[in-house]
Amino acid sequence: MKTTLEKLGIMASYSRPRVSNDSNDSNDNPFSEALFRTCKYRPDWPNKGFATKVDAQAWVKSFVNWYNDEHLHSAIRFVTPNMRRGGSDRDALANRAILYANARAKTGTMVRRNAQLAARRSRLAEPGTRNQRARNQRRRMKSADNSFDKHRSLRTDLAIKKA
Repeated sequence: MKTTLEKLGIMASYSRPRVSNDSNDSNDNPFSEALFRTCKYRPDWPNKGFATKVDAQAWVKSFVNWYNDEHLHSAIRFVTPNMRRGGSDRDALANRAILYANARAKTGTMVRRNAQLAARRSRLAEPGTRNQRARNQRRRMKSADNSFDKHRSLRTDLAIKKA
């Protein structure tokens, strides 16, 4: 087949089809790919395939029920799609907010993600850390004696001699 196409002047391409910027005309479907990944990572996913079409249909039906009724979706604030469609997500989110407020009141402190990140950044900026050592090394390389430029010109000279 490939030889015939080449004789006709048609070159085979193994690249992905073009994906336009218009979301209505896209050949990519990240949502279906994400859903398929969720399918494959279910514990009851049959690694060796389905024996019959009926088995496949039964598995998909049980997956859809789990996905809509039990699986908490991060994109919709960790509620199920059926809770969101039915409107019961508001009650669940309100109950969750009360639970979190009570937990914060008991402990007296609230650890925020931003505070954790700030602490991590300050640890990375300490002189003994790898990131700070690398920054200091780059600064030394660009010091007043321009040793960085000397090393670069030396490499350039070596490349010229080889040629």
